[in-house]
Amino acid sequence: MEDFSFDERRIKAMIEHAERQSKIYKRSHSYQADWLVRGGIGSQEWLVSFPGGSKLQCMSFDRLMADGTNLTDDPNKLLLETVQKWLFHCRMGTITGKPVAEGRWITYFSFAMNLAARANLYKDTYETSTHGFRLFDEDACKAIAETFSQGGWTAALLLKERFISHLLDILPVSFSLEDLISDPDALPVELTREAISYFTRNDLYVSSAQNSTYDKGLLSRDYIGSILGRPSTSLHNANFRLFIRQFEPALAHDDLLQRGVRANLHSTQNTKTIDEAADGAMGISSFMDTMSCLKLFFQGHDILPEDIPDIKLNIDQLVLDYKPHLKPGGHTKLLPLDIGFKCLNQACKWITVYGNAIVESLIFYIEQFVSIDEDNSLSKQSVKKNELFQKTKHLWMTRGMENLPAQPLFQALNISRLQTKEKKNFPVDKTNYKMVMESFYGACAIIIGIVKPIRNTELSTLERNCLSTDQGNNGAFMGHMVGKTGELGANDFIERPIPYVAAHAIQLLQVLGEKLADIYGDESEYAGRLFYIPGRGFKCPSGEIPEWKVNLCINTFCDAIQLPVDKIGRRWYVRIHEMRKFFLLLVHRHVGDSGKELLRYMAGHSNRKHIDDYTDYEPSDSEAVRYESECIDDKLIALENGLLSKDTNQGLLALYIEALKHFKATSIASISNKELLKYLDKMVQQPEFDMTTYKVRLESYDEEIYTIDFAICLGGQKDERYNK
Repeated sequence: MEDFSFDERRIKAMIEHAERQSKIYKRSHSYQADWLVRGGIGSQEWLVSFPGGSKLQCMSFDRLMADGTNLTDDPNKLLLETVQKWLFHCRMGTITGKPVAEGRWITYFSFAMNLAARANLYKDTYETSTHGFRLFDEDACKAIAETFSQGGWTAALLLKERFISHLLDILPVSFSLEDLISDPDALPVELTREAISYFTRNDLYVSSAQNSTYDKGLLSRDYIGSILGRPSTSLHNANFRLFIRQFEPALAHDDLLQRGVRANLHSTQNTKTIDEAADGAMGISSFMDTMSCLKLFFQGHDILPEDIPDIKLNIDQLVLDYKPHLKPGGHTKLLPLDIGFKCLNQACKWITVYGNAIVESLIFYIEQFVSIDEDNSLSKQSVKKNELFQKTKHLWMTRGMENLPAQPLFQALNISRLQTKEKKNFPVDKTNYKMVMESFYGACAIIIGIVKPIRNTELSTLERNCLSTDQGNNGAFMGHMVGKTGELGANDFIERPIPYVAAHAIQLLQVLGEKLADIYGDESEYAGRLFYIPGRGFKCPSGEIPEWKVNLCINTFCDAIQLPVDKIGRRWYVRIHEMRKFFLLLVHRHVGDSGKELLRYMAGHSNRKHIDDYTDYEPSDSEAVRYESECIDDKLIALENGLLSKDTNQGLLALYIEALKHFKATSIASISNKELLKYLDKMVQQPEFDMTTYKVRLESYDEEIYTIDFAICLGGQKDERYNK
């Protein structure tokens, strides 16, 4: 009887589970959901919401296709409805197995738009007007994989070729399309000259913002997007930008692929060289991500058998097939020693010497500026503010320290005016008060980011009450939500000890933010954030894109302290993840294995799965070990490409040979980056392996700028610099 009751309960539970699944399935096929606020299958746009987001997001399907039609036009009806159904089921979790987070779903949306554009590009082959995606087969997928590996969606959607075809339609020239597309990155001067003249006459150039005059030198991305059916934000591919640079003479540079809009004084350290941009091959991670989306699309066959064909994709085999075309995975760049320490030292100075004066003056000025804004027209506000600043700038004194007497803040930092629109032509030996304000926030971010490892989103969204103290031990602690340790979005709250200078920076930001929020009368959610940064004209901050705002302040700080510029004009504008790597790697090399637990504790790792960014096989491994493995990986690639001498790197060569044997591979580039890093993480723990660090001068700078490098000993083989 008891067995029967057990079976009865089990069967009843199974029936209830099936009914719940059936309800979910039926609800999904009705294509109605709380998150889909407006729109449906066949609509030109969807208005969608996301958990925790206060703003609705408009997802437009009204995209121009290669044949001149829009995705929402009748000939593309089947393509439109199929991608909309697929996106709906992805969001509901009926294809993915679980509901999809905002960022991932937007990635799926972009992929779906690109796949629809690809189908339309070959509409005659796939008869898309009558069959949609149903005639896609494995050969179609291989064709996508091959072209994507060679140049991303730029190649897969023939963007260069289609733009050249457009030029032939609008220009009085008689070139052959076949001849031009055979070498699209080296178009005839006669063609580019005619194109530039046409774009100029039709006012299609926009401000390049490379200097204070804001010359019109950037070919409008909105215009290019309207021709190619692409959002302007999707035209950032470096190789495509290099192609378009043929029509942007004002942005020409001998060495760099300059960005069209640059708010900083110099190009960043990540600005690609012309040679780097000329290589259009995609990285392995980007290729795998896109192929994973393609695989997921065809998994939709189980839910949408009448719309999506049954195609099984093997991602590993695709990667193996197209590996020769792909670039190896990249890693976070290691901040050079001199640059990292200069940032740290200068940030300490800005906080301890200038901090109080900056905070006090900002509270004073912004309170006065709010009154000026209320009592004066827009045209008079700027004049009144400047007059007030010039009359009172002498009032704020820096903190006197050993060998550094107190002095007026405006003299210490050579502040000549309140703010300027001529940032790029502003004298390098002078500053303006707006720049000082941004630099102060940047200095605080630098200090917290270096001495307390933290992720970008964690830093920019810190609450103002994040600081606590232990009166018994006289220690300060910073608490925040952790970005990676939470399960199902329920992130953990952690508190970690921080040094005095970081605690002092937080206290200054607390005082400043509390006062400013009160002055503005701001009761928004953003009013309680630690990085409460005033907007244009020192007005109340909007709270939008906080990560971008913090990065802007860090950039301003890097300009203010005049970090060195390399030989081709790039300045290192540091980022939170670079500070994180700098701290963890240097401390790990200093304290060794005994400090691993401390490092993990300081980094906020509570879950074994997140001890490292990518691996979880040993509980004793720290993120610092992973960063070391990344550095070794970079050296192995350099050795394989002939950039390092085998004679002087015998230890590295021995490791190279061992890695090839382990993976039964013929080249490092053919090994999965994830698996190689796991292997290297384990290898550094072996008794026959040892590694030392040494300083090496960076030849890319005229100044003496040093970084750390690694010398390897494996068995009896040693690098020349090992233990030297």
